[in-house]
Amino acid sequence: MSKKIKVFLLTSILPRMMYAYLRFVSLTSKHHFFVAKDSLEGNFIATFWHGEIPMQGHLYHHILKMRNEKIDIKNMRYGTVISEHSDGEFAAKLYALYGFKGIRGSSTRGGAKALVNALGKLKEKWDIGLTPDGPRGPYHSIANGAVVMALKSQTKIVGFRVEPSKFFQLKSWDKMKIPKPFGEISYYILPPLYLSQEQSLEENKKILQKYLEASPQDYFVE
Repeated sequence: MSKKIKVFLLTSILPRMMYAYLRFVSLTSKHHFFVAKDSLEGNFIATFWHGEIPMQGHLYHHILKMRNEKIDIKNMRYGTVISEHSDGEFAAKLYALYGFKGIRGSSTRGGAKALVNALGKLKEKWDIGLTPDGPRGPYHSIANGAVVMALKSQTKIVGFRVEPSKFFQLKSWDKMKIPKPFGEISYYILPPLYLSQEQSLEENKKILQKYLEASPQDYFVE
């Protein structure tokens, strides 16, 4: 297969196929949403593990409904930080179908440019989403991006967790779970996390890792 055909498949055909599949999953699944108090007040930096990417589009659209906002694909104020590597092209095209605006760059390439762009959007009260362990891991690691972004902008972090009852699990570094149709999917929007500039970068990364790695159900125990 030529490189030109691979690029065409990666940037045109496959994102649309995945979008159609996830749309089918969404329509045939039973959804449960757990939303922590004050998590959706104002704008936020959404952090979610790379392995839980597939249903993030559905989750954010539900958030807009909870905010009584219109799902306007062309004018959505949600930016997602996406790798400049070739595998990021697929994610950029897939997210665009949900109306998300790609901010290209990661911890390994184009990071400074992505940070500047994301900070500009946060100043304009956009929401920003990113995977702290992306684009290439290690599994459930924390890169600098989300922490630096939160500290510089003084914007709260809100963790998004997704747990499908039925799924395909890829043999990839992120152990990605792709939900199967006709199952149940639980979505957890965690309590807001405010990082302190009095803590070091490494200390804040540990705080974020502990926050995201905790069982999401623990945040909703009465």
